[in-house]
Amino acid sequence: MNLNYEFLQELIITTAAGRILRLHIGKQTASYRLYGEYFDSSTQQWTLVDFASERQLNAKSLLEQCIKDFATAMSKLNDKISSLHNPCNAPFVTKPDQEGILTQQSITATVTVN
Repeated sequence: MNLNYEFLQELIITTAAGRILRLHIGKQTASYRLYGEYFDSSTQQWTLVDFASERQLNAKSLLEQCIKDFATAMSKLNDKISSLHNPCNAPFVTKPDQEGILTQQSITATVTVN
């Protein structure tokens, strides 16, 4: 996994049961890559995750698919996304875009920046 990017956006997704998906959207030139770490509150373990083996041209669609997949996985564990937090602004996928993604997927969660 190449962690050398021109710019990054960090996003922390939490669930009702305390699970955490800490995402990094990396940008090199005109493409994006999504990777991060997953914390399972039931096992108290962190796991590295790489969501896309290929680079994508659109950060929003990359995040949209990730949230959809994560919500599906959490529903199998009787859990759901409760919040999205952007600790260092939201340069690639804005707060309104994130709220739109959640609305389209019928996910009720708060989105915060800084």
